[in-house]
Amino acid sequence: MNSSTEGISIIIPVYKDLEGLKLTVSDLRKSNIPVDFEIIICNDGANRLISDWLKDQELKEIRISKQKGSYHARNQGIKQAKLKWLLFVDAGVRIKPNWYELINKKIERNSYLAFDIN
Repeated sequence: MNSSTEGISIIIPVYKDLEGLKLTVSDLRKSNIPVDFEIIICNDGANRLISDWLKDQELKEIRISKQKGSYHARNQGIKQAKLKWLLFVDAGVRIKPNWYELINKKIERNSYLAFDIN
């Protein structure tokens, strides 16, 4: 991880939830993030449908050959992250359009943030 480059590495572990992943990525793309960002999908189980969709969307994929769980998948994403801040979100989580504005106000005062998921 190169923590000197400003921006957000968004790490999404996914096992078999292609539809949930589509929703989460769509929400992130609609949120107009005003800083550099990358979306890293950690495919924990090498689901072919997910891999094919990711290629079509030009998203970075980390393939994990055997399912090792979401914590392992996130750690693999951290290793590939190139930007200063890490954002972890699971496939299927809906992202509010103004999420960046909400965290940006708090991030300057904190080294990490956690939010409720409804």
